[in-house]
Amino acid sequence: MTQRAELPAPVKAIAMEQSAEPVPAIASGARRRPPKVRSERRPNTTRPAAMTTWPRTSVRFTPHRSAIMPAGSDMRTGSHRILHDGLLRLGLLGDAAAAKGILVVVNLVFASGFLVPQRCLGQDYFRGVRAAFPGACFPQVPVLGSIEMRAQALATEITGFRFPEPHARIHIIAHSMGGLDARYALHRNLSALAPRVASLSTIGTPHRGSPIADLLVGPDEGARPVRRVVYEALRGAVAAFGLPTGALDNLTTAYARRFNEAHPDIADIPCYCYAGNGATSYLLQLTSAYIRNAGQAEDERENDGLVSVASTSWKPLAESPWPTDHLGEVGHSLTPPSFASSFPHLETLRRVIERAGAGA
Repeated sequence: MTQRAELPAPVKAIAMEQSAEPVPAIASGARRRPPKVRSERRPNTTRPAAMTTWPRTSVRFTPHRSAIMPAGSDMRTGSHRILHDGLLRLGLLGDAAAAKGILVVVNLVFASGFLVPQRCLGQDYFRGVRAAFPGACFPQVPVLGSIEMRAQALATEITGFRFPEPHARIHIIAHSMGGLDARYALHRNLSALAPRVASLSTIGTPHRGSPIADLLVGPDEGARPVRRVVYEALRGAVAAFGLPTGALDNLTTAYARRFNEAHPDIADIPCYCYAGNGATSYLLQLTSAYIRNAGQAEDERENDGLVSVASTSWKPLAESPWPTDHLGEVGHSLTPPSFASSFPHLETLRRVIERAGAGA
C-alpha cells in the first residue's frame, strides 16, 4: 500500500478555504500542485447594472416637462430607464450635448414642404431621418394645397399619431413650407395642438415669401402679365382633377405679408429659425442668382437657391446659415448618381433637436 503524507500546513489552509470536504493526503513522491484559488467575480462594467436593453427612441423627456440632465444621472419614465451614456452609444447625441450632458426630446415631428410628399419614388423627404429617429411622426399633407389645408392635415395627423411618450410635449422640425403650416396650426390651435407643442424649428421656411414664387406666379395687383394668366390657367386645370391647389400662391412675398399680419405669433412656444446659403446644383445656382439680383440688403441676397436668409428669419437665426442649398438641408441633391447631399444634415438635425430640448 502506498504511503500517504499530509499536505504542508500553509497549502492545506488555503485548500480548506475552497472546500468544505477534508483534504486528502498526497501520495509520497507524487508531484504536488497548488490548489486553484477562485478569483472574486468582477461586476460587469460595460453598461449600467439597471439597464436591460437600450430603447429604440432617440431621446426622452419626463412626462410633463422637458428634461436637462447631467451626464451619468438617470431618470425613469414608465418601465424604461434612460441614461446619458446610453444615448451616446447610439450616436443620438452630438458633441455639444455630450459635453453638457443634455437629454432632448423623444416626441418628434418632421413636417415637409411644398410639392414633394413625405415619401416619393422610394426616397424619404427627410433623407435618412426616419431611420435615425425611429418613433418620429412624418405627417402627410396635400403637397399642392394651401397653407390652411396643409395646416389642418398637419394638426390632424400629429394629434392622431401614437408617440413613444404620449404625455410628453412635442417638438416640430419643419422644412420650407412646412414651417408656415405649423405656424398656422399653432396660432389657430387646430385640433387643440398648441398646448402639446414644446417648440417649433423652421428650416429654410419662406416666412417672408420667395422671389422665385413671385417669378412663377406673377404679381396679383395691377396689370396681369402673361405668367400670372398662365399660372391661373394651370391652377384651374389641376383643380378640375380634384387636386388641391394654392401652395405656390401662398409662397409669394405679397401673400407672406398678409399671412404674417394675420399670424403674428404662436403663443409662448419658442421658435428657432435656420437658413442655408449655398447652391450646388446647376438649377439652384440659376435661381440663387435670380434671388441675389432681386435682393437689396445683404440678407435678402444671401439664399439657399429658393429662399433668402432674410425670409427664413421670422425670428433671429439660431445659428449661422448652413453651407448648403434648399435640398441639402434635408439631405438631397440634384447631382447624380446618388442625388445625396454632402452636407451632414443628420448631424445638423441632431443639433437642432438638442437646442430645442435645452430651450423648452
